[in-house]
Amino acid sequence: MPARSSMLIASQLLAPTSSVGNRLQEQEYEQLVLDAAGQLDELDREILLMRIVEGLTHFEISHVLDMTDTAVRKRFGRALIKLKDELTRGGLTGA
Repeated sequence: MPARSSMLIASQLLAPTSSVGNRLQEQEYEQLVLDAAGQLDELDREILLMRIVEGLTHFEISHVLDMTDTAVRKRFGRALIKLKDELTRGGLTGA
């Protein structure tokens, strides 16, 4: 997963901050997201990016990937759970 993509996902999950200390924490968080996303299946990463970063609906993603809407919804939900589990294993609390 390209680093830019993980930073886009992380930025969607983080509130903007101004202090240097907070920015360093955000950079660490971005790296954790990159590492965790790298553990996901390629299709799961793609669905997460389309939904979270690009803002596509489940219906739109289903057409792009030639899948049913139900399958996309299930994969998206499972991918979020896997991402959370990976972030927790990576040391991020409150994921």
